[in-house]
Amino acid sequence: MRETNIKNMNKLFFCRLSSLILKVFWVFLIMSLQISIVWGQGFSQDEESDETYAIDSAKSSWWYSGRAKENYENKSYREAIVDFTRAIMLDPEVPEFYYLRGNAYAFNNQHDMALNDYKKALELDPDYLSAIGNLGKEYFKRRDISGAFRYFLSYLRLLPKDPKLFFGIGLNADYLTLLNNLGWESLRAKRLPESIRYFNSYLKLAPNDPDAYLGMALIYYNYRDLDNALLYLNQAKELEPALYQGLSGLIALENQGCSYSVEDKSQLSAMFEAISNTHDDIKSITRLGTWKFLFGFIYFFLGIAALLIFVFRLKFFEGYIFYLALLNLSFGLKFLSENPLIRLTEIPSAEFWQYAMPLIAFVIPVAFILFIRYFIGWGWKKSILLLLIYSIIQGVIKIIADYSEPAQNIYGTANTIFGLLAAVVLLAHLFLPEMRKNREVQLIGAGLGFYLLAILYDNLAHLNWLPNKWSFDEPAYLIFNITLIVVAFKRITNTEKEFFLVKQDLETARNIQNAILPDVNPKGENYEVSSAYLPMALIGGDYYDYHLADKDSIGILIADVSGHGISAALIASMIKVAFNSQISNVRNPAMVLQRMNLGLSGQLNNEFITAGYLGIDLKLKKLTYSSAGHPPLILYRRSKDEIKEISVPGIPMGIFPETSFNDTKIQLKSGDRLVLYTDGIMDVANPGGELFGKRRFMELIQQTKNFLSDDAVDAIIEQLNAWSGKKEDEAHEDDITLIIFDMM
Repeated sequence: MRETNIKNMNKLFFCRLSSLILKVFWVFLIMSLQISIVWGQGFSQDEESDETYAIDSAKSSWWYSGRAKENYENKSYREAIVDFTRAIMLDPEVPEFYYLRGNAYAFNNQHDMALNDYKKALELDPDYLSAIGNLGKEYFKRRDISGAFRYFLSYLRLLPKDPKLFFGIGLNADYLTLLNNLGWESLRAKRLPESIRYFNSYLKLAPNDPDAYLGMALIYYNYRDLDNALLYLNQAKELEPALYQGLSGLIALENQGCSYSVEDKSQLSAMFEAISNTHDDIKSITRLGTWKFLFGFIYFFLGIAALLIFVFRLKFFEGYIFYLALLNLSFGLKFLSENPLIRLTEIPSAEFWQYAMPLIAFVIPVAFILFIRYFIGWGWKKSILLLLIYSIIQGVIKIIADYSEPAQNIYGTANTIFGLLAAVVLLAHLFLPEMRKNREVQLIGAGLGFYLLAILYDNLAHLNWLPNKWSFDEPAYLIFNITLIVVAFKRITNTEKEFFLVKQDLETARNIQNAILPDVNPKGENYEVSSAYLPMALIGGDYYDYHLADKDSIGILIADVSGHGISAALIASMIKVAFNSQISNVRNPAMVLQRMNLGLSGQLNNEFITAGYLGIDLKLKKLTYSSAGHPPLILYRRSKDEIKEISVPGIPMGIFPETSFNDTKIQLKSGDRLVLYTDGIMDVANPGGELFGKRRFMELIQQTKNFLSDDAVDAIIEQLNAWSGKKEDEAHEDDITLIIFDMM
């Protein structure tokens, strides 16, 4: 039988080991795929460089460049890339080669390579206008609005004489550019008096700019003032004759006395259409940036709100609120970083965004998975845990790659893979039997499904399979995020309800416990009793009570249950029942403890009770004391001004039902004081962690020896609060009970 069990255990061990190895293998396989995606492009280029780019040493770089241009014009982009690469290998310092190869890459849908070539062209020639413009277009294609805006603005600042490029940028440029923009904008809107005013103001500050003269010429032509139109046109052409080559309508304006042909009008119409298109493109960038700022502000606000809720509810430590806050703050920073105006202000700096964005991209999936875990757990076969491990490893790889090669765009494909894995795993959990009735999980699934549909629409629209007028992924994620907030809010509400019910139950239990404690302390002709009880929570595990069998005797019980909270309070109520049944044995403390122990043993659920019981014959002033593992009784002799402890051996109640207890007898005198207490007094700690201890307690009893019993109790409790640094309404680390009996 034993050998069979060992074999079964071995089989179980090897099954679990095999399962673990299989899971690790799949994670390793997925990460290998990830690494190959991130850097595979560079590897493939290196592998084919030796044979594909073989060079004829008899031919120059410009010869290869010329043939590459022919291939480019014939739309043979791959052949053009090869020849441009040969030209670069022969002469790597010519920016035009990189720019033209970048164009070929762009038309060949190799946009990352195109970006790198445009940037290399700018490294060699920072004022290479065509490279700057194409960089702006490439960033605009991939919806990196801040990058597009930055390069468009650089283009405009380097070529501030082309009216087509000024529209929509004036508010972000200097005062001169603003005046020129307003002049052209007013002219396009046919507000001719305003246009004249703006152009005149501009020409007073920049009299050598042909732009404004061209604008004035078109204004006067609209007024049919041909003489002034021709005058301003001549001034414009004298300043820069090559600026308007190819615009036959403007040449006709000079040669034919401003009389236009149909062809001329179409030429001018085409020019203004180009101006309008440029204007609309820039406006769309600004409009999109405004939406991103709005989304960023909403997410950031929600993140701050969630973080404040988490801090205010820190005692509950609801981690899902923290991860929701982290998720929204990260998305808020992501959207704010994509706003061009924020990037242009450089507050924070460009270096901040360069290092922050990879970290934000790392935090978003990790925070999302940790949030989901609170509602799904680690999932079927620990799939949520594996997804978390994958996202962490992927994030680290992306951070390292981005910091080492910041020019690479490594986010799109990697995030797509993670998104697909997360979608498959999470949607699969919706159909698990235990999740079908979980409304929180179903609501999260509905929001996720809506978001995935929006992503699907955007991808199909990108392929021109659906209309490409709208993008739904960002509004859809906002809706998905709202479902997460709703789920979190419902969880908070449920927690509050449960906490309220528990608190209500605790209040009820406290009222019950207060009811089982003595309402008043007994007082007679020759004795006085005072007490204090401070539970560590709403309810505690200490208990004390009195036996008043007749006017000549009194019994005092003090007990401390080993646990705390509700269970200890319930045991305390059991002690009262057991204690009340022993009132006839008030003069026999050992018998009281023995019978209480017999009734309580086997019912304390692995807890135990320390207790001390003293019976006093008030007429004879004779004390009998017994203990069940309780701290010693303290006796202060006023006649001798001395303090001593009275210890009686005994084991706690509730452990062995047949336990016998011993007692000791002491003759009391007038002025004697007895102090009973629980060990919570010794265990009071100050902010530095130092315990109050027995020595300080004994010194405190000595200091209060001349106080009335009530005043002595109050003074001791006050000193304990001062030592701990707690207020009167703050709980200590353990229940505290103190009883002082004075013999008159």
